[in-house]
Amino acid sequence: YTIKIILTPYHPLIWSNPKQPLVKAMKIVEEKTLQIAKKNSIDVVGSFNPNNLNCLEVDFYDEMHSKPSCLKKIGNYLIDN
Repeated sequence: YTIKIILTPYHPLIWSNPKQPLVKAMKIVEEKTLQIAKKNSIDVVGSFNPNNLNCLEVDFYDEMHSKPSCLKKIGNYLIDN
């Protein structure tokens, strides 16, 4: 089996305020996840930050649920890498 960690993005409006506690926490969690995955040779795909995947506001149902249009961008990343 191949293990991959998938990070799904949050709505761009959440990321519009970098001082917001949630944004600070997501940055920390994503960085720690990348560190642990690298140490254990586990692939990480996606990102909590929608800008890293080119997901737009229209790609979300609400502040934390991505539509298939955004999730496909993660899927494309999986196929390409």
